Amino acid sequence: VKDHSIAGVHGPLIELMECDERFFAAVEAAAANQLFNVVVDDDDVASKIISYLNKEKGGRVTFLPLNRLQTRNREYPDSQDVFPMLSKIRHDDKIRPAMDKVFGNVLICRNIDVAVKYAGSTNLDCVTMDGDAVSNRG
Repeated sequence: VKDHSIAGVHGPLIELMECDERFFAAVEAAAANQLFNVVVDDDDVASKIISYLNKEKGGRVTFLPLNRLQTRNREYPDSQDVFPMLSKIRHDDKIRPAMDKVFGNVLICRNIDVAVKYAGSTNLDCVTMDGDAVSNRG
């Protein structure tokens, strides 16, 4: 896709963000395969890429079309034991909706006990710095 320079393609999420190395395990645990989702401006761009991939018998791609994503205002706990994952990831503001979709409901927690506590009492997923994850869905 990059070789064909389709306008409106930002790239895989993993290439559009930066964070301190100490957060790598937590980011990977929270996002998993979503790190390879491709951020595009809109559905039309995604359709062009899908057409190209079908023509070339390419693989499958999951898109994050910015026109369909919204940034949400969330309430995060006020605690020394947790902080929003988004606060530790650097990215361009224009892809903020994609970042919010993947990381907006994730807390980084001091340890697994704190993660269990906050996952059970909030509507947020929790991960430790070591990458241990606790879903708010149980």
